[in-house]
Amino acid sequence: MIKYHHQNILTAATVLSLTFMPSPSMAAIDESGAQNLKIIIGNYLEEQKTIYQASGTMMELIGDMTVTPKGNYYNIILPHIKTTYVGDTVLNIGKIVINAAPGDKAEDWKISYSLPKDITITQANGSVQNITFANQSAAGIWNTKLNYITALKAHYKDIKISAPSGDEGITSLGSIGSIKIEQDLKDSGQNLWSGPISMNAETIEFHDEFGKKISLDKASIGYTINNINPKGYEAIRNHVYEIGKNNTSISTLDQQPEELGNLVQTLTKLFEEPMGEMTSDFAINNLKLTERDKQTEILTVASANFGLDIDMSNPEQAAFGLRIKASDIVQNIDPSQKNFSPKNIDLDLKIKNFPMQDIMKNARNELDKNIVVPSTPMITLLSQAQTTVENKASLETEALSISGKGTILATLANPLGMNADQKWEITGLDAFMKEINTQMGDNPFAGQMLGPLVILQMAGQIAPDNPDKRTYHILANENGVTVNGSDISQFMSGATAAMGSR
Repeated sequence: MIKYHHQNILTAATVLSLTFMPSPSMAAIDESGAQNLKIIIGNYLEEQKTIYQASGTMMELIGDMTVTPKGNYYNIILPHIKTTYVGDTVLNIGKIVINAAPGDKAEDWKISYSLPKDITITQANGSVQNITFANQSAAGIWNTKLNYITALKAHYKDIKISAPSGDEGITSLGSIGSIKIEQDLKDSGQNLWSGPISMNAETIEFHDEFGKKISLDKASIGYTINNINPKGYEAIRNHVYEIGKNNTSISTLDQQPEELGNLVQTLTKLFEEPMGEMTSDFAINNLKLTERDKQTEILTVASANFGLDIDMSNPEQAAFGLRIKASDIVQNIDPSQKNFSPKNIDLDLKIKNFPMQDIMKNARNELDKNIVVPSTPMITLLSQAQTTVENKASLETEALSISGKGTILATLANPLGMNADQKWEITGLDAFMKEINTQMGDNPFAGQMLGPLVILQMAGQIAPDNPDKRTYHILANENGVTVNGSDISQFMSGATAAMGSR
């Protein structure tokens, strides 16, 4: 697929926006204020150039910036912005226009902004993509204390991605009917920020050079943050700025061990402090991959979700969650493999009591040549914290259904380093194995799958209400490992030896 930098385009005004002067509600909007604001914005843009340079990206500011008093607000036109990424992809944004007025609070500015209606991406091979907006609106609040847009409502309509073709024609590469971006972050009064952030896109379609088309009815990304401390972000930004200031790129830090060590020390130290909580969700609806000319559906997904939860309010007992779900998956890439292809997927993982603080201290100590105290083994830290994993999962194909749930507890009492209690069931295993047998000659993976499947078939307990269902109760503790009460510790001896050698 063609590589699009839509995230850079849609957040350009946010990323490249400005640091306004403090106490705006008390500042007169006049020519003197405009000149002062121009200097502040100019300095901020130069800082952004340096930060971009640290990531290997060259940001160019072409032409002059203007700041003009307009009654009760300032009209700001930024210089023409052009960025060249690693790999020589060029994003030509153009001039961003901003209107800014004093906000209701001393540290706030009310802003609205617009991106150029035509933005260009040029790939290293010379191919060009144009991105146009039929309609757009964006307004929000810029907080000078946080140096960030804390409230935003942006709407982009009828977005077209196209490429010039022969005889001054245009080839459509894709389109997005609508994109809405909203966020509303509030300060608790202690510089701890909370609130929702979301982006929703509708009627999405992309084409590639191989004649395939991807379409989506909807796609959304949502975050909810709680008591996030921006000090960590500021520390990273300041460190990256210093890297760029020294004409160095993060990508080449492997050639400068001392500087790389300093960056890692900065990053790891952040995780030793409370960082708040975040939940995130990415969702799509009605995904279709088709042959554009034949309109043949290669892959369809009715809905899919990916979620990530992080709780770092107490780094001594951090918690994480991972959620993956996909429904009504149909693939026609290889019809002979339909019975083996996932139809529905559901995964839910939770990690509790994770000793992030101690693990990060361990990492920093190992990097510090002046510290000779040996690090505490990872399994010891996890055991002391009583780190727990809770899992729940299901996988369904046309021929097979697998589901289960359970817990895993880190402990030094077990040579495996953990105790486990898992309950699983498999339906359709016999029929699935017959299908595998029919493909032994054609499918190179069939033979590799058959051995483990035979073990599953033998170890499973047949359900009294369904002879095609097998159940498994797996227990692992200091007394050994059992499946449905049968000791299988001998099969785990290899794993035990491997863990013991660490």
